[in-house]
Amino acid sequence: MEDQAASLRRLTPAAQVGRSFAFLGVSGCGVTTMVSEMAAGLTAAQRRTLIIDAHPGNPLAQRFVDDPGVTLDMVASSQGSLHDAVTQLPFGASVMNVHSRPSTLMHLPEPIEHRLVSEYEALTRDIELVLIDAPSVSTDPALAALADNLVLVLTPDIQTLMQAYAMVKRLALEFARRRFDVLVNRARDMNEAQAIFQRLSQVTSEFLGVSLRWVGFVPEDPMVRRAVLLRTTTLHGFPGSEAGTACSQLAAVLPRWSSVEHGNARQLFERYLAATRHLAEEAATPL
Repeated sequence: MEDQAASLRRLTPAAQVGRSFAFLGVSGCGVTTMVSEMAAGLTAAQRRTLIIDAHPGNPLAQRFVDDPGVTLDMVASSQGSLHDAVTQLPFGASVMNVHSRPSTLMHLPEPIEHRLVSEYEALTRDIELVLIDAPSVSTDPALAALADNLVLVLTPDIQTLMQAYAMVKRLALEFARRRFDVLVNRARDMNEAQAIFQRLSQVTSEFLGVSLRWVGFVPEDPMVRRAVLLRTTTLHGFPGSEAGTACSQLAAVLPRWSSVEHGNARQLFERYLAATRHLAEEAATPL
């Protein structure tokens, strides 16, 4: 398979420590798979990587282990340690689940919040890259609004374009996000992947003034589903597969996608708590 990441390696400098990347997309487009594959590739390259999962039930960790850590909601409710929400994955990365009901965070005692923030800062002291498996922007936009970089995962399914456009629109108009990297998943080939990218890029540029940047694609490959069933990644289970090769290439240059000079990974958790409370209070305020 052609090295689709070669141009990025030539044109962009390496990212510095502490960058956060929020992966977002329409349900079923493979965001969790892409986050897992990128984290596996980064860890194999000796990059210290933390995954943040904001979904209820800890679905990313459950793909790989039988007994994942608890969620932030459970930690906050029991006044436990944030370490309890961290799960070590077989391929070396860790995943922290930060899902919580807004009501739990709104009533979080200040001393508990300060302790959790301190624990997060200690946990991420040596982390180079934070990959976020972001929840639906329509219901919980906080992490996508705060991340250093946004990676929009698309598929060639034309029916999902309107939903993807709505996600970009909300983040652009309500949270002033103007730059999105686009990764196309499950495409037959480069032409199909770039066609769907161009279609969305044209409408977002015309109507939202938003810049979409192509970063690559992962081809349709039955080995992806096989890897999920075997509780592994294509990079580890099927490294010679088309998807495994593509994911390896993309993970190698992911740090170079960063559009910011100074990352916010160390402050992300504290800002996430504040943003979640703010959005909950805003939603509860009558117009």
